[in-house]
Amino acid sequence: MSVASSHQISTVNSPSVPAQLVTKATRIAIQEMIDFLVATKGLDTLAAYQLTSVAGNVVITQLVDQKVGVHVKMPKEIFRK
Repeated sequence: MSVASSHQISTVNSPSVPAQLVTKATRIAIQEMIDFLVATKGLDTLAAYQLTSVAGNVVITQLVDQKVGVHVKMPKEIFRK
């Protein structure tokens, strides 16, 4: 799922998994950002991966009650012309 604000794009992964699976949730959220960039910004997969690696900001947003929430945030200013 992607979420947009006035200054950034976020992808969110919030599976119902034990907290020790933060790595899995992070990988899913990163892949969702890559897929979002390919689908909406016209990047190929490698370019989307590279951009996410350099400019993406991974944030753990929930780590309570055996649930993990991970956002990958991408600044929108990167896409302004």
